[in-house]
Amino acid sequence: MGCHENVELLQKANVLLYDSSSIIIEFLFFDKPVVTYQNTTPGDYLIDVNSSELIGPAIEKVLNRPQELMDNIRKFSDNHQHYRDGKSFARILDAVDDFIANYKGKIKRKPLNLFRKLQTRWQIKYFPFGPHYTAGKRTNTIHKYLFNK
Repeated sequence: MGCHENVELLQKANVLLYDSSSIIIEFLFFDKPVVTYQNTTPGDYLIDVNSSELIGPAIEKVLNRPQELMDNIRKFSDNHQHYRDGKSFARILDAVDDFIANYKGKIKRKPLNLFRKLQTRWQIKYFPFGPHYTAGKRTNTIHKYLFNK
C-alpha cells in the first residue's frame, strides 16, 4: 500500500496514526483504535510500533477491531472519563441554573490584598512607574528571578 492509500484508508476506518499527543486520548474516548509510532507512554489500549515497516500491519490489525484491543480501549476510557453517558451538556445546564437560582449575587468578593501584591512585586522588582522603569530592565529582572535562583 502506498502512502496516499494508507491515509485514505485511515480516514474511512476512523483509525488514528500518531506518535505522542493528547489527541490520542480524545480519540480513544470515542472507542476508536489508535496506532502509534514510538509512543512515549504505550499501553494495551493502543498498538505501538517501533519501526516504519510495522505500521502497515498494525493498521491492518486495528481495522479488524480485535475484541481484546476494543475491550482495553473501553476500560481505559471508562477509567479516565467517568461521564461518557452523553448527558454532560445537561449537567452543565443544571449547574448553571443552580448557580443562577442559589448563588448569583450572593457570593462575597475576594478581599483586595494589596500587601501580597506589593510583596510579590518587591520580590521580582516590578514597579511599572518612575524614572528608572524600562520594559527591558523589567524583563531581565523577572528572567533572573525565575531562572537564576
